[in-house]
Amino acid sequence: MTHKHSLLSIFAAAALTGCFGSSGSSSPTSPDTSNEDQTVTTTLTGKAADGYLANANVCLDLNLNKICDTGEPSATTTAGGEFSLAGVTQAQIDQFPLLVEIVAGETIDEDEPGIALTQGYTLSAPAGFTFVSPLTTMVQNEIEKGSTAEEAETAVQGKLGTTLNLADDYVAGKEDDSLSEEDKAEFEKLHQVAQVTANVISNNMALLEDTAETEGIKLDDLITLIVDQVFDAIDDITVQVEVAEADNDTEFDADSIATSIDKELIDLEADKLEEHIAQQEAEGQAVATSLVALIKSEGINWFWSEVEDTGAEFEYGTLTVNEQGTINDVEYSWKTGQWVLRSDDNDDNNEWLLTSTGWTAYDDSVETITLNSDTTITLHHAGLSELDETITGTQLALAGLNTSLIMDETDGDGTWAEAIPADLVFPEGAVGYKINFQTNGAHYTFNNWDDCEEQNKIGGLCNTVWHQKGTGNYQDNSPAVTLAEMVVANAVVLSGTQEDIHSLNAVHLGWMDEYTLVAELVAGGQINYYKINNTTSSVVLLTTGSWSDITVHGKTLRTISAPSYFSEYDGFFEDRDNIILLEYLDGVRIGEHTTNEEEEEFVFNSTARDFILANFDSTLVDE
Repeated sequence: MTHKHSLLSIFAAAALTGCFGSSGSSSPTSPDTSNEDQTVTTTLTGKAADGYLANANVCLDLNLNKICDTGEPSATTTAGGEFSLAGVTQAQIDQFPLLVEIVAGETIDEDEPGIALTQGYTLSAPAGFTFVSPLTTMVQNEIEKGSTAEEAETAVQGKLGTTLNLADDYVAGKEDDSLSEEDKAEFEKLHQVAQVTANVISNNMALLEDTAETEGIKLDDLITLIVDQVFDAIDDITVQVEVAEADNDTEFDADSIATSIDKELIDLEADKLEEHIAQQEAEGQAVATSLVALIKSEGINWFWSEVEDTGAEFEYGTLTVNEQGTINDVEYSWKTGQWVLRSDDNDDNNEWLLTSTGWTAYDDSVETITLNSDTTITLHHAGLSELDETITGTQLALAGLNTSLIMDETDGDGTWAEAIPADLVFPEGAVGYKINFQTNGAHYTFNNWDDCEEQNKIGGLCNTVWHQKGTGNYQDNSPAVTLAEMVVANAVVLSGTQEDIHSLNAVHLGWMDEYTLVAELVAGGQINYYKINNTTSSVVLLTTGSWSDITVHGKTLRTISAPSYFSEYDGFFEDRDNIILLEYLDGVRIGEHTTNEEEEEFVFNSTARDFILANFDSTLVDE
């Protein structure tokens, strides 16, 4: 498939024991409780869990320092993670978050009864919650960054892929026979994600707490830093949990998943702790900026990088717009040891969008830009209003911040961070802009990649769904022509023999090593997902899902559900959230239903850009 490099294309795609000192940041301001009735008190009861946590400290954090201080309403959890905070006012309950301090050597996680946890860490929950977990900790962290309680919970739910209330007790929920089997399974998944998340938080506290104490870093700053990283990784944690759950051959192991997540996704090193905290504080002081003023003056300077089969690729460019709205996007690529000016090589019409006039081909280019009076920017793609995007941004001073850490948040896979000396910091005058772009509503699209053999094209398109007909010959595969032909009246009955593979009527949707992922669509709306071992010619039922047909702009679209861990397979589920099947030009194609999305990345002023380029060293990248 074609990669999207330029900024224009990017828009188109788009409790711890120990003493901690004071850092340079100011303490959070406590809510005003001067008018509350201090004479009327009540008791707040609740539960704390990764699994249920016994012998942990619980309090209302009245001064918002993420420590259970003397004088704050507090208690110790008992069996089942239960706690009761006596003598609290309703105003305190409504305004202050709950804290749970896991005490090393004392607190017991009832997922492993009788074994005291060896590492202390802190969990929290928003005001009004009575259940405290690693998941509510992320909700509270988003609130502290400025989100409303509703926005914060929605953000975490989105990353978890759930609509369940995160204030609910997932340990009890997975055993609640009054719930549907689907909801019970969902609570089980949330419990497992919480187990992994707690381990990741604990592992990073163990890694960083001594350095934090030595360097005088405040506990609340350290906790925020760690939880920020966990929040960024929670969708990947969820996928890994689902992969492990689908593997019936092994027992679920939260420790091993947490270790894998730490190595792959959590970018915190003790020797860079001060740099991480400095960046966190700078981002906390970022102010809204006028992207209109920026793009009309020195321009928006963007960077992109990615490691491909042929090696690391690097690009950068500057985007400006004049008073008449004319776009000027100057782009450079790193080729044979030098920066080379890129020509205007916008993608061919490899994308199709469903509009009121039918399937419409378009490329990824931006035709016009509107500079809005509210200082935001609207991008207009290929004359299709469905693709409009609105861009906002915040500005922060980069002077003294670690350059590599900032470059890790530019577009692509973060390889630019590796091509900058690890200890380099930005000079005075360097400014960064964290831009956020919001798509305009939801739309249905499909892509036509161009790297298949000519004989595999149907209607001139490589995007083709292959159908295994179940005629007794596993090799009897051909492109699906209609949506109707891929539906079977009854599911195949597996007997455990290699002959099952020959009677399976299914479509091929993904590949991993020697396995093929196929989907059997049964009349009535059920999908059975099977995993075929191409070496042994055997097949097993992996999981189930559902399908339904909808009509949009007069076209029939088949929506199919699948667990998010299918993104681990190469093929149609890769990098797609909501899969659709559709008929176009004598063949069935795979597409997606894209809902409103937000993405963020760093761009720069010219001072920062010139500094980055002057210190770029591609030989530093370990490919």
